[in-house]
Amino acid sequence: QNADSIKNRRRQFARAARCPMGCTPSKGDESRPERAATMNAKSGEDKLEVAIKLKRRYQNVFSESVDASASVKKTPAMAKDSATTAFLVRALRQNFVFASLDEAEVARVAEYCERKAVAKHAVLIRQGEQGDFFYVVEDGRFECSVDGARVQSVAAGGSFGELALLYGAPRA
Repeated sequence: QNADSIKNRRRQFARAARCPMGCTPSKGDESRPERAATMNAKSGEDKLEVAIKLKRRYQNVFSESVDASASVKKTPAMAKDSATTAFLVRALRQNFVFASLDEAEVARVAEYCERKAVAKHAVLIRQGEQGDFFYVVEDGRFECSVDGARVQSVAAGGSFGELALLYGAPRA
């Protein structure tokens, strides 16, 4: 094999080891199996084998900046009986957003939950709209669809709507 052929194969190898956005693995990534790219010799020919599994370990969350000096109108706590509060605490605990909070913190969130009656067959949220509320289902069932296809059904004790609030993005 001549030197040019080897250089070309090395360039192909380097291009294959880049992620789709064109970046190269950072120092130390070569030893990680999910980012490995190898060149093997088989039966007298060089064979380029690339095994890249793009693995996103962290995802960034971006939001609008908050003006800490602005005056904020405090929302009053909503009065509710102990059974409703206990139901809300159980439902909130099942949602990943509130899973890491302690009992007092979850109870404090439940204090500010407001009951909203929804008519049967009413559309509560629409895909693509800006998120404004997080919902906990107390009674009944809600059907969730994406691009017209049903993807989930949420019954009593379930919740939905948190992603648009968390990411400041339109409803999925």
